[in-house]
Amino acid sequence: MMNAKQTKPIAKARQIPFSYLLIDHRWLVALFLACMMWWASTLVAVAAPVAQDTTCDEPLPTIEWLGEGAGTYVLGDNFDTFIVKRKPPFRFVTEPGTVNGQGETVYQATGNERVWRCAGNCGLPAEYHDAFTLGNLDVGTTVNLVVIDDDIDDRHNWWAVNDPMTPYLTVDEQNLVEYLSFDIPVAGTWYYYAQDSIGIA
Repeated sequence: MMNAKQTKPIAKARQIPFSYLLIDHRWLVALFLACMMWWASTLVAVAAPVAQDTTCDEPLPTIEWLGEGAGTYVLGDNFDTFIVKRKPPFRFVTEPGTVNGQGETVYQATGNERVWRCAGNCGLPAEYHDAFTLGNLDVGTTVNLVVIDDDIDDRHNWWAVNDPMTPYLTVDEQNLVEYLSFDIPVAGTWYYYAQDSIGIA
């Protein structure tokens, strides 16, 4: 007679409802999409250029033409100093002037001098048949200049890029005080070329 071998009943595997599995998958998909969006945002942040101020914040000096030749020139209110053109050698110098009996600040010019009055940064370099270097500038940069002593004649100054001797744009305006503004159209090393004898800032 055979002895019957007793066996333990096999426990049934726990069944997870199908709806639970769907919820778990949705959570994983949402997590994956969130990770992808974060990764993409970091790439955009790295690739995006940083906006920069492309206009110089330093204000230009305020300059007014007074005259040429021997005489007494008055500085007036709201001006700091005189600018005087002398030659030879060709140069621009600042003169504080003197106070007369009426309490006015004046400058006594000689016969071959030209005189302006100025407020602000009035130390203007003298340029003649030479290039004033503006620097390496990007597209969209706005360049503001003040130019003095540009006689009305056939000696026109110009803007140039990379080669200062090749005009990019000739400046038609000629005056003893000029305020110029120029938006850089192409990236490169820019110059303002002085065909005439000028002071520039």
